[in-house]
Amino acid sequence: MPVLTPRLSSHWVNLVSPLPIQLARPLIDSLTSDVVVADGGEGCVRGAPNQSLEESIGYAVSSVQGQELPTRWSNDRAPGDELGAAMPDPSDPFWAGGRMFVDQRGLVADSDVDSVMAVVRSLGGSTGWLVFDWLWAVRGFVDKLLGGVGLRRGRRHPTELRVGDSVDFFEVVEVTPNSLRLRAEMKVPGHAWLEWQAHPKESGCSVEQRAVFVPRGLWGRVYWLSLVPAHAVIFKRMLRAISDRAEKLSTMPVGGSEK
Repeated sequence: MPVLTPRLSSHWVNLVSPLPIQLARPLIDSLTSDVVVADGGEGCVRGAPNQSLEESIGYAVSSVQGQELPTRWSNDRAPGDELGAAMPDPSDPFWAGGRMFVDQRGLVADSDVDSVMAVVRSLGGSTGWLVFDWLWAVRGFVDKLLGGVGLRRGRRHPTELRVGDSVDFFEVVEVTPNSLRLRAEMKVPGHAWLEWQAHPKESGCSVEQRAVFVPRGLWGRVYWLSLVPAHAVIFKRMLRAISDRAEKLSTMPVGGSEK
């Protein structure tokens, strides 16, 4: 189609697939070049694979299904996304300057720290976010329309996380046995994080959940304040859902699984 330029095509690929615009655009641009190898020319390519296309695809699919991927394309940072030391951090003290909005909630769960953190570390991907998954899907779709990463990146492993992993439109920036911090990579007028901490108590454990937002300009403040009513419902129910699922998990027999 004459009107479907490479630039428009890359936006379409970004919208209907998990590929971000930074990857979709060079892939679409590369279609103008003929790269079909003929007459044994693959021998001139350094490190050319000795597998057929079918074998290579089969190996990739089996690695995904077996959860044996050491990394994923979605964990790679796009050019220009590098984080510098000047970037705000949710642990910055109040005297560091700049406005910071925080939605902080806590409760005492009738479970152990390991069960709580197992639930927290499994959020996103096929598990979802436990509450209002349709709202998360809408937010991901809007992010895609704005050229962001969207919600369809999923995650490398359903239960394991490490620093740098992608979890839908978040990135893992800190993970310890009793805490998890995610940095939002969606299109927002500022910087956002979502984090959890769990600490043992005499009976059960305390669970803290924080959503932190550092606005960029007036629009950033308007953005956060407009979402306060929604956050009040979503984050409250999310924390309760995490606690409920952790309590079920902690009472399961060894080797059992949640239904």
